[in-house]
Amino acid sequence: MEAFVHMEAEVAIEIIIEDKTTSGQILLMQKLGEKDKGIIYSMIDIMLTKRRVRFFSEECCCTIKQKP
Repeated sequence: MEAFVHMEAEVAIEIIIEDKTTSGQILLMQKLGEKDKGIIYSMIDIMLTKRRVRFFSEECCCTIKQKP
């Protein structure tokens, strides 16, 4: 996923998509211009980063609360 988010062009990975809606959206994204793709990748990166930060902060809070 990191290669997808950070647009490393030389990394080849196999992706299996079970959700037909997601599959169709990815196909449509491939037809976009580079600027539009960059915007979408940036949005995905921001959402994933926010999720990681929230998960990390929740883990830290739980760890701090558990210490006597």
